[in-house]
Amino acid sequence: MKSQPSPFQKGQNMFTAWQNAKPDNYFTSDQNLQRTLEFYDGAEMYRSYVGRLYKFGAVSAQQLNVAAVESNQTENLPRLDRYDDFGQRIEDVNYHPAYHTAGRLIYGAGAMSVHRNRGNNTLALAIHYLSSQNGEAGHNCPLACTAGMIKTLQAVGLTEPHAELAEAWLEKLLDDDYDSNFTGAQFLTEVQGGADVGANGTVATDNGDGTWFLNGEKWFCSNVSADLALVTARVPGQGDGTRGLGLFLVPKVLADGSQNGMKIQRLKDKLGTRSLATAEIHYDNALAYQVGATTNGIKNVMEHVINVSRIYNASAVAGMARRAFIEAWYYAQNRWSFGEKIISYPLVQDVLAKMHADSNAIASGTFHIARLLDDMEINASTDADLRAVIRTAINLNKYRSSVIA
Repeated sequence: MKSQPSPFQKGQNMFTAWQNAKPDNYFTSDQNLQRTLEFYDGAEMYRSYVGRLYKFGAVSAQQLNVAAVESNQTENLPRLDRYDDFGQRIEDVNYHPAYHTAGRLIYGAGAMSVHRNRGNNTLALAIHYLSSQNGEAGHNCPLACTAGMIKTLQAVGLTEPHAELAEAWLEKLLDDDYDSNFTGAQFLTEVQGGADVGANGTVATDNGDGTWFLNGEKWFCSNVSADLALVTARVPGQGDGTRGLGLFLVPKVLADGSQNGMKIQRLKDKLGTRSLATAEIHYDNALAYQVGATTNGIKNVMEHVINVSRIYNASAVAGMARRAFIEAWYYAQNRWSFGEKIISYPLVQDVLAKMHADSNAIASGTFHIARLLDDMEINASTDADLRAVIRTAINLNKYRSSVIA
């Protein structure tokens, strides 16, 4: 006679059933995403990229999920390597192999190369949404930062006589190959000001040849190992507050292969996004290139860096909210309590319904704004009203999505 499982074994079986019930493709299991994208982009455009999302949906739910979990284990977190084997200062970060596996999967899906042509924000954010169902995964913040760098170089570029560098760096930023591409970062925050960037004290010194030297410290630098960083610095004689800040591009490594004037003070010990390296940085005569007019520094930061970051933030929240619903939904269908599956209890149903509605609403609002951005870029629109709507919507959507989730 077959023995009955013990109560402990029954409990283990419930958790096994929960894990096995979850979808193996985050795209095909998400009807709201499919319908939202087809509604905003139209059937013809949707059909042109749906295969890409079908493929990455499976990758995200399977291989990427495994890599993201492994890279976030405490023993696998990033480690600061100040020196190479020969004692030369390299200011590098050592990542666990799982971190690189995740990067190859995400960038290989075309997460950044889709920005080669303007007007592909909806597709880019759909990829980001699917990737974000694995949390930060070590790369989803860098995706936002890199996208901001791409948009800035496409729209503003670098000033003469170094304008051609922008094209060369764009090619590296748009590269699908994780092992050869460049990633971007935005280093804006300083300890004395925090969100008050007008209090920033990092100083830019004009070298007279179109390059500048930056000296000062940045306090919260995510994706610290990025190849290129957009950095705000005070331009002497330009005034106080935000009006005195210019925007500069700082490469990690100089043209001769030597380290730029940057020292990593320490890596941050964070509660979240742990597999992503965030640090404090000291600049000591770091070579920098001017991005647009120095008097437009904050304007360019807000329009091309922060706005991009905020809509990426919203798509990340949408993806995480969707994953939270997935976990809760399948758990409720497989967890027994008081003799019933908990999905049968009205209060559980109420919570699940709210989670489902909220995650769908966040995704719908975010992709609506993405579609407006696409229309503006494709049509090269200068419509002041449309720009004002998009600017306002991006900020409200970022706030509301974060609060709801």
